[in-house]
Amino acid sequence: MTDELITDKDFGISQINCVKLHRHVEMYQWVKGDQKQYEQKWVDHHVENHFGYNNDKSKWVLKAQTFLNQCVKLHQFMLEEDMIKELNTPLQNVKFNQANVQIAQQKYKDSGFSRFLLQDDYIYMHQVDDQIVNGDLRISFKQVICSDATIVARGDTNRLLVWQFEDTFNKTVARDYDAHERTCCNLPVPNDSKPIKDIYWIFQGLFTPEECFSKVVNENALLFWVFRSIGYILIAIGTIILLSPVSFLTDFIPIEKLTGISFFIFGCIAAVPITIFAICFSWVYYRPKIGFLMLLISIILGGGIFYYAYKNL
Repeated sequence: MTDELITDKDFGISQINCVKLHRHVEMYQWVKGDQKQYEQKWVDHHVENHFGYNNDKSKWVLKAQTFLNQCVKLHQFMLEEDMIKELNTPLQNVKFNQANVQIAQQKYKDSGFSRFLLQDDYIYMHQVDDQIVNGDLRISFKQVICSDATIVARGDTNRLLVWQFEDTFNKTVARDYDAHERTCCNLPVPNDSKPIKDIYWIFQGLFTPEECFSKVVNENALLFWVFRSIGYILIAIGTIILLSPVSFLTDFIPIEKLTGISFFIFGCIAAVPITIFAICFSWVYYRPKIGFLMLLISIILGGGIFYYAYKNL
């Protein structure tokens, strides 16, 4: 909730019970259509000139802008700016009146615009009366109003702060024998997901603590499966690349000399640096020092094995 007005002085817009106020600005410009033919459309960014289709960048006398209400509360707690930015619904159109048009006209009448028109939910700034031409602007506003929200954070007097903690349990081997760990609300979180080191969450709507933690865990699990899938694809591609040009290796390592037990031993030894190299990436994320040390070891071992095989086989 909030008792403060949020205002855009350029248009005289003042909204109550508003968390964020978005000003959208569009210009009528030449753009490339679906059939690779140029046509004129309302676009919210500058389109560069191309083959005689010129868009005047100097006509952008207005920029899109988001105004944040600096006094938003959840009960007695004041919300920080980064939390306010996370609130994006419900989103509503802001209605204009003629007073807003007059204020805009007084401010921008000397910027090359001669007619200011209110139509639907837009204020149009025209360079020519009764005609839309390249470089005309139209402005609209949307607001995020106060609504139900659930916040998980650490309360400190009248503020909500990040709750940070160190997951010391995950540093021990004991974590391997416990299927779940416990969070601040005594809720189970699977150990195979990313360790939660700070809590500062905001959700649109009303949720229980169990539902909040479930949302975060599910989001992390989905992200991990995406990474695992990408990893599998890369390994598959790498395997194909390594197996296809086997003849290339004979220029450096005389594989024909490797037979029987020698081939087996060489394969086992060569697999060591590759395995360490693959494992080190997980360690780099959770324990950077150990991860980079393993990376260095894998490079030294791999280089040493290749050099020895090249010189002696």
